[in-house]
Amino acid sequence: MKKREWELDAVRILACFMVVVIHVTGYGMEIKDPAESDWAVRNIAMCIVRSAVPVFFMLSGVLFLRREIPLRTLYRKYIVHLAAVWSIWSAFYAGIDYLASLKAGNGSWSCFLERFAQGHYHLWFLPTLLGTYLLYPLLRNLVQHSTQQQIKYLGILVVIGVVGKHTLAPFLSGDVWNAVWDNLGFPELSSGVVYFVLGYYLYQTYTAFSAKLCFILYTGSVVLMSIINQIWACRMKIHVSVTYDYLGLGVFTASSALFLLLLQLLKKRQISDKTRVRLFLLSDHTLGIYLVHTLFLEQVYRRLGLTQDGFPALISVVCFSVLTFLLSFFTVWCIRRIPVVGKKVV
Repeated sequence: MKKREWELDAVRILACFMVVVIHVTGYGMEIKDPAESDWAVRNIAMCIVRSAVPVFFMLSGVLFLRREIPLRTLYRKYIVHLAAVWSIWSAFYAGIDYLASLKAGNGSWSCFLERFAQGHYHLWFLPTLLGTYLLYPLLRNLVQHSTQQQIKYLGILVVIGVVGKHTLAPFLSGDVWNAVWDNLGFPELSSGVVYFVLGYYLYQTYTAFSAKLCFILYTGSVVLMSIINQIWACRMKIHVSVTYDYLGLGVFTASSALFLLLLQLLKKRQISDKTRVRLFLLSDHTLGIYLVHTLFLEQVYRRLGLTQDGFPALISVVCFSVLTFLLSFFTVWCIRRIPVVGKKVV
């Protein structure tokens, strides 16, 4: 059996924490004035951590595409499990909304079913990942029987046709521009598929990139995204997110560079067995942390009267992110110890 690669677990833990930061950072941004320092700080923080979801998809690509998974195993171990987890947690969050609507005097089962079908806003990742898993047999056949030159060619088409469109679309509107994009006829590949294949390719070739170059690309992308978004938001005088798109050039470049940088740095390090065990433990809880962390942000803190408004933005983002991550880990740790069902739901 191949030894478990601790560096991939470390990347997963960081990506999970970055997801928590995204949702902490987004607190109130849509109603804050872009000219205020609070919005500016949150905008920068959002650009720093926006690579979280793409990195998750890239990790899945590394772990899946380099090995052959029988179709039956794919469905029984991964697809059915993801579908069940999405259903359980969508019902859980829909139930919370239903109880709130009952308290307000306008609750109905149709409201519950609608909320369930829509899924909680942060659960979109699961259906997207599930769809990517469904395409796994075809994607693996593609990468296993394609040369690096052919994969590069595919990557160029994706950057031009998909990343290019998602980068420029927030700035260009109107019937003319929409007609131009439609006439190009490039397929709207999901972010999951794009980063799934990209992660596999970058993992195979990461030694060809220097850590210094990756750091410059990541930092430069973050700075450029935050500046463009700040200028555009101040110009419109409302909250906008023109550089946050997961398939936009800024996030695409930042995510690729961050993934490569982490591989470059972590692959060179040696850690103790005790540290390795702790990393594996935390990594095994990341899915659960992703599922439950919004519960604290939306329900627990509000009921305790704990809000971010009483703190400077930077302190608020850091402290609330760390607190939410730790509380979510402890909650998942407890859930996983429920006999029979604990490990199946998180």
